[in-house]
Amino acid sequence: MFRSIAASGKDVDCVAIASSIPEPNFMWLAGLSAGLFEESLLIASSDGLHAIVPRLELSAVPKGIEVQCFSSMQEKTELAQKLLKNRVIGFDEKKISHSNYLILKRCCNKLQGVSDELAYARAVKEPSEVVRIAAAAKLTRNSISLALNGLRENVLESSVATEIAAAFAKRGASQAFDSICAFGRNSSVPHRRTASARLKKGQLVLVDAGAKLSGYCGDITRTRVFGARPSFTQQAMLDTVADAQRIAFAAIKPGVRASDVHNAVSNYIDSQGFKGCFVHSTGHALGLEVHDGLRVSSKSNFAFEKGMVFTVEPGVYVPKIGGVRIEDDIVVTANGCKLL
Repeated sequence: MFRSIAASGKDVDCVAIASSIPEPNFMWLAGLSAGLFEESLLIASSDGLHAIVPRLELSAVPKGIEVQCFSSMQEKTELAQKLLKNRVIGFDEKKISHSNYLILKRCCNKLQGVSDELAYARAVKEPSEVVRIAAAAKLTRNSISLALNGLRENVLESSVATEIAAAFAKRGASQAFDSICAFGRNSSVPHRRTASARLKKGQLVLVDAGAKLSGYCGDITRTRVFGARPSFTQQAMLDTVADAQRIAFAAIKPGVRASDVHNAVSNYIDSQGFKGCFVHSTGHALGLEVHDGLRVSSKSNFAFEKGMVFTVEPGVYVPKIGGVRIEDDIVVTANGCKLL
């Protein structure tokens, strides 16, 4: 983390993560995969980690972290002032609550936003994190396959989404996000809210789901045509998206800029007669959160590194016909990338 901050030209004495709700940066720095730690503060510096937590969270703080507890917000502020006085503090300016921002502002010499640096540091996963993400991805993939193989005419979109949630729960997982199940033209909206449409033969079926297992997320999307041979346009959409994903897989390796991967995918889709039909990023970082900070888009300003975990999810969306998206989770390896 501090290497990422230094590389950006920022100079901080420490980084303070102020948690109003379960906060991924807090969990990541503390080496946790679950917990609440509401209204807690975690300070990372060259001296190690120091936590300021409510009394009820005291026993949940991992060994090796110095900890102090508080019983009131005034006591929390006083403890923070003692630790942070006259220091330059890095903080996550994109997620901090206003109340926690005011506490940090009262405590220090200067505040320096380091949200992007935290996201970049979190993007490179430890091997143990990759194992957990792979397990979540496998459960997600198997649960989607089970639901798709059980499709029947007139089933509700919401019923399919419920089946997937139940499959996660059976294996001790929760939903990383509300599953998306869209039939027919509804699938042309990339993040459509699952509703009460009923399935008809010949319709595109798009399912996007993610299991959260041991604190880490999977994120998989599958699309197929139900109960009939795909039409010419549907097949062209399916083939184009599958080929675009293969282009991304072949391009991703350490040192390659994320924007170049996205542009290669986008240009290919445009060349296949679907110009303007790919309307989102090629992928995003995956980990403790589904959208774990970084995105693979035309505006991305980073290069891939070994150990980064991303989704790869090209799509084509045609109003009044439907949408096709294929999404898989990958880890960047020494020479390329590997499916999880």
